[in-house]
Amino acid sequence: VIPEVCFKQLYFLELPHCDKIRTLTSLVTKNVNCGISILIVFPGERLDYCSCESLEEILKSVQFDFISLQGAELEQNGASSLLDMFLYYESATHLDMSSNSGMGFSGWLSLSHLLRQSGCLWRLDACNMPMVDYAAQALSKALLTSRLTVLHLENTCLSGKPLFTLVGALKRNVALQELYLSENNLNGYQDSMQLGDLLKYNSTLKTLDLSNNTIKGEKVFVIVHQ
Repeated sequence: VIPEVCFKQLYFLELPHCDKIRTLTSLVTKNVNCGISILIVFPGERLDYCSCESLEEILKSVQFDFISLQGAELEQNGASSLLDMFLYYESATHLDMSSNSGMGFSGWLSLSHLLRQSGCLWRLDACNMPMVDYAAQALSKALLTSRLTVLHLENTCLSGKPLFTLVGALKRNVALQELYLSENNLNGYQDSMQLGDLLKYNSTLKTLDLSNNTIKGEKVFVIVHQ
């Protein structure tokens, strides 16, 4: 949920794209009372490599509480470049990468590196894109040492092997407190066993959202007490 804000700065960046000049509208806002800075790249604005490089001028000058790249159609090189910049400038405490299924192998590697190294990022939203093998492996590797306390993975096709990979890391994670796995078609004995192991071995997780799945006998919302 994006806090109510008053607009302080509006950036119109002239960016080269396919030998043409296109305009990428990025919205930077600041709440005077709460001190909240937000960067939103509007859904449907395709961020290619050149576009991402141009955003560095903003990242140099502002540290954001929330950056939304939801539906920005990131491709591999652009995602990798942008995520590396987020790490270098410690750009955000809450990052929404949802609906960017074109990030590819290098994009997920850069996201994994960001999660492992960032000292300020505490929440990641990576919803509405399939958790293919390399994505699950990259995310799981990051979760072994990540400082994330909130992770949203709704609608990411986690059932089966991706869930097994994720749980393997989360059983050793000591930072995450909230995990949201709704709408992942989780079902059957194997998924239930994996989630049972997660709850058995992870002592820091307090909230596990399993709503809109088909796991029999499981509550749709589980609160885990230390």
